[in-house]
Amino acid sequence: MLEDLSGKKILIVEDDKINQLIARKMAQGLNATVEIADSGERAIVMAQENEYDLILMDINMPPGMDGYEAARQIRSSNELIPIVAMTALEQEEMEERVKHTDLNGFLIKPLNRTKILETVGHYC
Repeated sequence: MLEDLSGKKILIVEDDKINQLIARKMAQGLNATVEIADSGERAIVMAQENEYDLILMDINMPPGMDGYEAARQIRSSNELIPIVAMTALEQEEMEERVKHTDLNGFLIKPLNRTKILETVGHYC
């Protein structure tokens, strides 16, 4: 397992300011370079303009575009970037949903150091 995320650039897509702060602090505490998109629309633009090792995508972002649609649009121009959902849904429900989307996987909130390291290690 990775010890930290040195050299990794992560885009966190999250509309909730408190969740943005928590995710940013956690990823930065693991030595990752972190950028935040506060909407699916913004995430699409940022993914087109920058290179990321991983996108952590909140799937429930009102109003406007949810994480599933944002992932679909990002995937249409970048087939290789790992996109991992962040959600509070149950694991079994997410396992079934991810099979039918442009997401590579998911993390169940609340996030923690071990989950993030395992996820980044798996996809990057």
